[in-house]
Amino acid sequence: MNFDTKVNANFDVNVKAFGLLGERNSVGFTSAANFEDVINTTTNQYANRRLDSDEYKNLGVENRNIYRYTLGKAKQNLAFGARLYQSNTNRFQNAKGSTGTNFNMSPEGRYQKDLQFTTKNVALFAENQFKVTDKFSVTPGIRYEHITSTAIGRIDIAEGKDVNFDQQTRVRNKPLFGVGFEYKWKQTNVYANISQAFRPVLFSDLTPGVIVDVIDPNLKDASGYNADFGYRGIYKGFLNFDIGLFYLSYNNRVGGLTQFINNDPTQGTYLFRTNLGETLNKGIESFFDLNITKMVGIEKPYGNLDIFASMSFIDSRYVDVKVITPSKTDPNSLIETNLAGNRVENAPRYIHNFGLSWGNTNFSATVQYKMSGRIFTDANNTVTPSANGQTGILDGYEILDFSSEYKFLKHYNIRGGVNNLLNKDYATRRAGGYPGPGILPGEGRTFYISIGAKF
Repeated sequence: MNFDTKVNANFDVNVKAFGLLGERNSVGFTSAANFEDVINTTTNQYANRRLDSDEYKNLGVENRNIYRYTLGKAKQNLAFGARLYQSNTNRFQNAKGSTGTNFNMSPEGRYQKDLQFTTKNVALFAENQFKVTDKFSVTPGIRYEHITSTAIGRIDIAEGKDVNFDQQTRVRNKPLFGVGFEYKWKQTNVYANISQAFRPVLFSDLTPGVIVDVIDPNLKDASGYNADFGYRGIYKGFLNFDIGLFYLSYNNRVGGLTQFINNDPTQGTYLFRTNLGETLNKGIESFFDLNITKMVGIEKPYGNLDIFASMSFIDSRYVDVKVITPSKTDPNSLIETNLAGNRVENAPRYIHNFGLSWGNTNFSATVQYKMSGRIFTDANNTVTPSANGQTGILDGYEILDFSSEYKFLKHYNIRGGVNNLLNKDYATRRAGGYPGPGILPGEGRTFYISIGAKF
C-alpha cells in the first residue's frame, strides 16, 4: 500500500506498507554434474530427489519525506525518513523425496535441517542538499541501522539423533555516513560521492552447509566504502552522456576456505567459513545516447533514431587472503600462501552494451548487443575446469537481443521480441550448490509477446 500527500507547498510525505506471506519449494537431483541422473538397474527407479522448502512471513513500513526551506538566499532540500521491518523464515532442507519425475513435496522421514530465522530492523536516514551557490551544492547524509538477527533449530540428523544449532542472536547498531558534491555547468554537471558500506553476516554464513563444516566463532560483518567521480549531462538536446570512475573497498569479505583436519593432509579436509580479507574494485563506467535524427533536424518526419552504449571496465582483486595448501614438493606438508592479486570470482573485466533504436508515434524497435568478459569462478583463480564443473574459468560471451512495440487505438499496445537472437551457447557462472551444482548455462533463443492496455 502506498500513500502520498503534500502537507504544504514545501513538505511532501510518502508512506509505504508492504508484506509477504509465501513459500518456495524445490524438488531436484543435486549431485555433481558428472553424475548422471539415470535409472538404477537394480531398483529400476531414479535416485531419490532432494526436497527443500522455505516459508516466509515478512512485514514492513517505510516513511520518506522531503522538506524545502530557505537558508540565506538559497533554497535547500532536506530528505529524511524511517523504516521498520520484520522477517520470519522457516527453512527446511535436504529431505529424501520420491524417485518419481513429478513435483512431489512429500518427504520420506524428516528434513535434515529445520531452522527458524528472525530479523528485526529499524533504520533512520537524513540527507540535506546545501546549495552553496546556484551552481555548486554539497549533500551530506547519515543512515542509522539497528538490526537484530536470531537463528535456532536443527542443522542435521546424525545416527537418528538431532544435531541442534544453539540459538544465536546478533544485535548491530551501525551508523553510516556519506557526502556528495555537484557542480553544474550549462546542461551538464561534475559530481563526486563517497559513502560507507555495510554487509551484515547472513543466516547462510552462520549455518554450516554440512555437519563437518566449521563456522568461525569470530565471524565479522563486512564493511567498506564506495567512491565515484564523473561528468554527465545533455549536449544540445541530442546527446545524453555520463562517464565516471568508481572505487569500492570491501573489507572482511565472508567466504569459505578449505582447511585440513588437525592440519594433517592425510586426515581429510573441511570448509572453514571466515572473513577472507579485503578486495578492491575499481574501474570506469560510461553511458551515451546519441539521437541522430534530432542532431540533423529531421526527427519530426522520420522519427527518432538513437545509437546508445553503456561500457564498464572493471578491475576487482583480492588484497590479502592467507590460505593453507599442501606443498607441491611434499603433499604431506603444509605451506601458507596468499591470494593477494587474484581476481575476485564472477567479476568480468568488462561489461558492454551497444544498441540501435528507432521509433515514431506508434512504433518502436531496438537491437542490442551485449558483451561480457571471461570470469574466474573461485578465489584461487582456477583455469582448468574441474570434472564436476564447479570450478574453472568461464569464457566471455556476446548476445544479440531484439525488442519492439506497436501502439494503437490510443490505449493499446503489442510488445514482442527475441532474446539471444543468434542462439549462442554460453555460461554465466558455476555453483557448488543450488541452483547447481555445476556450470550454469545461459538461456538459448527465447521469444515473447504481450498485449497491453492503459486508461
